[in-house]
Amino acid sequence: MHDLPFFIIAVLLGIMGVFLATRLKDDMENLSHLFIQAETAKNAFKRELEITKTLYNMDKVILSTMDKKEILRRCLENLKSLLNGDYISIAIFEPEKEEFRVVTSFSNSTKEEESSIPFDSTIFKSALASEVSRYCPEVSSEDLLSGDDIFRDIGIKSLLIVPLISKGSPIGTLNIGSTKKDHFTKDDITLAEGYALQVAIAIDNSNLYENLQNLFLNTVLSFSSAIDAKSRWTQNHSAEVAKYAVAIAKRIGLHESFIEKLRIAVLLHDIGKIGVPDAILDKSSALSKEEMIEMEKHSLYGVAILQSIKEFKEVLPIVRHHHESWDGTGYPDRLSGNKIPLGARILSVADAFESMITDRPYRRGLTIDETKEELLKHSGKQFDPQIVSVLVSILEDETRKGSSAITVE
Repeated sequence: MHDLPFFIIAVLLGIMGVFLATRLKDDMENLSHLFIQAETAKNAFKRELEITKTLYNMDKVILSTMDKKEILRRCLENLKSLLNGDYISIAIFEPEKEEFRVVTSFSNSTKEEESSIPFDSTIFKSALASEVSRYCPEVSSEDLLSGDDIFRDIGIKSLLIVPLISKGSPIGTLNIGSTKKDHFTKDDITLAEGYALQVAIAIDNSNLYENLQNLFLNTVLSFSSAIDAKSRWTQNHSAEVAKYAVAIAKRIGLHESFIEKLRIAVLLHDIGKIGVPDAILDKSSALSKEEMIEMEKHSLYGVAILQSIKEFKEVLPIVRHHHESWDGTGYPDRLSGNKIPLGARILSVADAFESMITDRPYRRGLTIDETKEELLKHSGKQFDPQIVSVLVSILEDETRKGSSAITVE
């Protein structure tokens, strides 16, 4: 067999090279497409993961708190990271005031801002009234109203307004803005609408909780008024004591949940006096030993009245021990020092202060200066020295401001 001529071998090698190069090019293109598809799938999965995480966080918000302010803060925080908006707000419609209460978050700030906008002064009303999302890809072409100046001020160029629907009724809007024109995609709008459903549920749950709390507090206030009405000398006593106790607790820096329990306890602290005869409550002279023993039972009577109601479980120690003394000479259990519940120690000072400045059938009310002297005289004996110091500090601040009454911020 003769060897093939060199040029034929060269032609064959060339053909094979072209074939392999074409095949390699096709393979590289296919591989490139696969890489692009893989990257797209990875980004899509990452996006879905972010969405799932945000919705999960929203579920946690719904289940973990009923505080509306905290709910709104977390909602804005979650959504800001998801939709990359330069402006995000939740506008809650308050029909009795005909206005929106708006909580706003900006991309360049970690704090939320609150404001109010009349219903007829903002573009938000269109989405609320129609119950349909409104997307403004170019805000400059929209008919903005006087309450929408913020969009011009911070350069918002595209705006998405999504109604918040709860039980078939609009309660507000979720608003997301960008400094870029036509920034939001159909997927963004769909996501915002889904998120808005959860925000509406969270707000509605918070409203329901607030209504129940108000009903509960009104019931407590009714009890408190009934107690104070037992004697003409103690009318509005519990409400005044509550004001002083809350001022002390706020000055100390106690948590709002504790302050609320303290407020309830103070309003009910004398409920046991229902079981004390009117003749003792209204006696204009000093009580006899037997009458004093009967009067001292009122804190135990109070616990007996309240203990069957589970909502009052956490206030029982305050009601029971508000007549204990720092040195252990009080009643009913002769507790001393820090063994006395903090709420009871605060109530003891606030109660004594209100009693001293108020006229009684057997004496006139003391002046503020006289009352401070009495508190300091019994500090470390009847009263917790720290609580006395705090109240005296509050009184001195009010004196410097030229006020004769304690205000609670």
